Amino acid sequence: MLTTDELRATGTTMADDPVAERRFSGDLITLLREVEAFVSLPAQPRPVTESALRERTAVDYPPVAEARLSSAWPDCLGRDESAFRTESAFHRTILNAAGQRNADLALIDVGPNLGAINRAAIIAANFVVLPLAPDLFSLQALRNVGPTLREWRNDGQDRLERRPAVPDLQLPSADILPAGYVVMQHAVRSGRPVQAYQKWVKRIPDVYRKEALEQIEGNISSTEDDSECLATLKHYRSLMAMAHEASKPMFHLKAADGALGGHIYAVQDCYRDFERLAHRIADRCGVGRD
Repeated sequence: MLTTDELRATGTTMADDPVAERRFSGDLITLLREVEAFVSLPAQPRPVTESALRERTAVDYPPVAEARLSSAWPDCLGRDESAFRTESAFHRTILNAAGQRNADLALIDVGPNLGAINRAAIIAANFVVLPLAPDLFSLQALRNVGPTLREWRNDGQDRLERRPAVPDLQLPSADILPAGYVVMQHAVRSGRPVQAYQKWVKRIPDVYRKEALEQIEGNISSTEDDSECLATLKHYRSLMAMAHEASKPMFHLKAADGALGGHIYAVQDCYRDFERLAHRIADRCGVGRD
């Protein structure tokens, strides 16, 4: 399972999905409401259905979930079964949805914070892809995220050893293995980032290895020479607005969606960029592809 911020706006094809239409029309559609069904003691979760998603639209639920997940995390050390069920809610939600759709792979997209909701979601992931921007703030965030992911991995596996003796309790393995990083949101001239971003791009490989992989800083001068860099993606700003309006990925935009003239070539470039990224992620995570 993977996480990446960039894939949120481009990796979901929901053009004919009524739930997606409500989401893009301004109504809030969230799976957090469905998680409420899994934090209680019963082992069999309710199916995640489209009708249930339509009915469960509440703005005030995320703070409640954050509070419950925050309190459940330390309670797991006392072998509290309900705490384990609360913390594994996302994991069981994913397994349930994957079983209904016969899915072999789940992509988890989380926001840029280290709260309890993100912790529960990331612990359910086997692999993590880190999106990075070539600036000071992203590098500083990486210095915080890397040690935090290691802490969550160690704490999650420690809690696995304390799991209560309940046969039907499904818990994630808390692998959280770094699969690489994606450099995004940079301006490009002649195929290379402009000079203003170059100095930050050069610092990413060493900082990533030190903070995410716990390796001694090497002598890699650019992300182009770094095997941990999965892709370098352009802004595609104009395509992003069209994709939001059409409720489809940027690389699937057509002339009917407003992609005319030079935008057609941008769509083709975008498709090739994300295709290469998908192949790199699949190879790094050991996912077979036909």
